[in-house]
Amino acid sequence: MESLSSDEEHGRVLSVVAAKTGVAETTAPRALDSAAKIASARVLEQMTNMDLKSAGLQAAFFEATDSISSDEEHGQVLSSLMKKCELPTEVVVDIIQSAEHISRMRLRRAS
Repeated sequence: MESLSSDEEHGRVLSVVAAKTGVAETTAPRALDSAAKIASARVLEQMTNMDLKSAGLQAAFFEATDSISSDEEHGQVLSSLMKKCELPTEVVVDIIQSAEHISRMRLRRAS
């Protein structure tokens, strides 16, 4: 995926990966790392369907989410994730911590 020439093409490929159920445990973190490079809220919203039970996958998801510079888009990804039922407690805590980054970024921009 790293050889794709545009973020749009990169995002399309990642969207296909995100749409697949049962993505391999080794593929999902790589896809999330790749999504962080293009900081695409649209792709990450699709990736909220991934099973985020492993700590490594949770970390990769929130690292990618925190790479989004737009507060609104960052919040949209977190809102999409919150709509999932039966989230592990660790994921809910990570959502709260990620949401704190939104207000910190806003404060830094205001300074």
